[in-house]
Amino acid sequence: MRLSEFFQPNDTLRQEGEQRLADARKAKLEADKKRLDNATASSQEQLDQMSREQQASRQNRVTTLIETANLRFQAGQFKDAVEMVDQALQLDPTNEMAIALRDVADRARHTTSLEVNRERWRQEWNATIQELQQDRKSTRLNSS
Repeated sequence: MRLSEFFQPNDTLRQEGEQRLADARKAKLEADKKRLDNATASSQEQLDQMSREQQASRQNRVTTLIETANLRFQAGQFKDAVEMVDQALQLDPTNEMAIALRDVADRARHTTSLEVNRERWRQEWNATIQELQQDRKSTRLNSS
């Protein structure tokens, strides 16, 4: 209508057509904005869902590691228990239960290590004493 020689600028039909064109453009712009907003909201919902799933998965893994650490601790495998709790703490550094269990398992591992070393020292002491006694006996027999 703008290019036609049959429609004058103040023609009501031409003005109505231009108004409808402007309304259509505005409606398209609003529809595009709404579609974009919906897509953004949907994407955010998906990201939130993925985040919740990852958090749940991480929490399940932490729980499994703590349970495994408990089994290892009960079996006297203190070093393995400490390693399991350390893995749980890597996933959830603020887990109070894991922090407390780590301390207990580490002390148990340390105490067991000391006991093993004490036994080893006692055995070495006894072996040395026996060697000395053997040397003393053989020295007496050779001097007689």
